[in-house]
Amino acid sequence: MVYPFFRHVLCISVPLLFATHASAEVTNPDDLADVAANVPGAIEHCDEQIAARDFNEIFDCGDELFETQFNAVDGVGASFGTGQRFTRTPRFDLDGYADIVPPRQTGPNAQSCADCHLGAEIGGAGDGSGPVNSNNVQDLVGLRGVADPKNFVTRNPPHLFAPGAIQVGAEEITRDLFAIRDTAVASACSDMQVVTAPLTSKGISFGSISVSPMGCPDAQIDASGVIGVDADLVVKPFGWKGTVAALRLFNAAAFHNELGMTPTEFAGPGVDSDADGVTDEIFVEDVSAMTVYLAAQPRPTTLVELDDLRRFLLSRAGFAGLLTVGSLGLPELLPEDRQQIGRGEATFAQIGCADCHMPQVQLDGVIFAEPSPLEGFRFDFGVDPRVAEQVDPANPLTFDLTRDQPDNVISVRGRIVTRLGSLEAGSDGGAIARAFTDFKRHEMGAALADSIATPEPLNPAVQVSETVFLTEALWGVGSTSPYLHDGRATTIEEAIIEHGGEAADSRDQFRALSTEGQADVLAFLDNLVLFFPSSE
Repeated sequence: MVYPFFRHVLCISVPLLFATHASAEVTNPDDLADVAANVPGAIEHCDEQIAARDFNEIFDCGDELFETQFNAVDGVGASFGTGQRFTRTPRFDLDGYADIVPPRQTGPNAQSCADCHLGAEIGGAGDGSGPVNSNNVQDLVGLRGVADPKNFVTRNPPHLFAPGAIQVGAEEITRDLFAIRDTAVASACSDMQVVTAPLTSKGISFGSISVSPMGCPDAQIDASGVIGVDADLVVKPFGWKGTVAALRLFNAAAFHNELGMTPTEFAGPGVDSDADGVTDEIFVEDVSAMTVYLAAQPRPTTLVELDDLRRFLLSRAGFAGLLTVGSLGLPELLPEDRQQIGRGEATFAQIGCADCHMPQVQLDGVIFAEPSPLEGFRFDFGVDPRVAEQVDPANPLTFDLTRDQPDNVISVRGRIVTRLGSLEAGSDGGAIARAFTDFKRHEMGAALADSIATPEPLNPAVQVSETVFLTEALWGVGSTSPYLHDGRATTIEEAIIEHGGEAADSRDQFRALSTEGQADVLAFLDNLVLFFPSSE
């Protein structure tokens, strides 16, 4: 199966110096062999690590892939035009661009994921989960074979904060919505009457469905009352429009679109789908490793939490605690800073921002599984015979969201003080994700609108309106400028002012606050940061 649309950004970068070189790029097998004799490919595939099924080894291999500067021997970029290997914008006007399989709506435009996804600002370290570097341009209807700027949209690359927790939250909500739908169908067929059922999960309303007994046991489902999610009831937490459910698909598409490193599970084994002289550029196992690596990225924290940790270490760990505070680069808050953040948090809720940017979601489970056990979070790979063996829902790769993240494990004298990168364990055995999202799409008004609707990658007939966007998770927002889907807002205040549609009332209430009240809200949001210890 060939997937017609893969337009969701993961890794992009600034233009490369050789992106517009006029001579033919090196794609001839003999020429590539000559290059490889002196400078071999940079990639280290993850097939051995996946076969061993050791989480830490898989994470480390994904980490290496994330930072690798791929070269022509690896198959980075593509072959089109009169020598271009990379392009910052859709170029269906260039020879060969429209022949790439699956079609690309952007790029390729970088040699590495880390070219775009930078380290953390707080603590001074990190491996790519922090602020992003630049926007990119996508052509949402590029399959027509023309590059029409009226169809272009600009996308701000997303942050990569604990996406494993985000996917698990979406899976659990989807599971609940499926159960409500199935119960309504059973009830309608049993009682032979129309059943209307509210769709609510984790305190979030997704509207309602109405089920008619006509055609039972295949009852007729009216999804016209569903809000914030597609009629299939699958919560899709990735992409600015909320169009991708599985982190694996999002990540594999980024390899293909942004780097020109086409996964075998897209093109098929032995197929040079972008005419750059290289086949099987990204193995099935590589996508698995990168998915696990990204899923296990650390959760963001807060300045208040970091200050609490600093105070604990200074008061309870003696001289060793003092040394640890210095080595970690923990920030210090004054009492008045903490008071302002507290006032801002209360005001954030009072003016309605927390209605959509829900401060926390309780997860029932703590295990991220790749592939997902839930239908709707897996896609039909279809082209690689190794997939059935290596990507098996009955035998997934797993890790615990509350204890397995390798990053931000804080120790003193060899004893773990806190796992700052892991989710907090819930009182009932689950986990708490303080992500500030409701996992829903919302109408955001004409000012933020794209010029064209966004088709979903696996079902292009389903399109998300120009003015509808997924609620952005605000954890780490203090570390992620610029803001909004196209990076138009350079500050958090600008981003708030740009809100419209369903968020217009909260925006207006924010603007009606005193200068001090607005500063309190901004201080609270600036307090939501990503942290990587400088010693990592």
